[in-house]
Amino acid sequence: VVKDELATMLEDPQVSLKKIPILFLSNKMDLPAAATPAETMKALELEKITDRPWNIAPCDALKGEGVEEATKWLVDCMLNLPVEGR
Repeated sequence: VVKDELATMLEDPQVSLKKIPILFLSNKMDLPAAATPAETMKALELEKITDRPWNIAPCDALKGEGVEEATKWLVDCMLNLPVEGR
């Protein structure tokens, strides 16, 4: 389902024309069965996204682990976009 939604989002003209970064929060990393970021990347075929920056941030939202770093990555990317790309 996520892969299909991602494809739909990337095909939307309002998204495809702007090269805004994409942040994936890989939550529940505290659970033994959690997919690794590499497994998530492969399942979603993220290597095919070459026209914009993207990042998979492992996190545990309940503990707040990884969330701040992920948010900082996104803010840094947005600040480095040309004004017309925002």
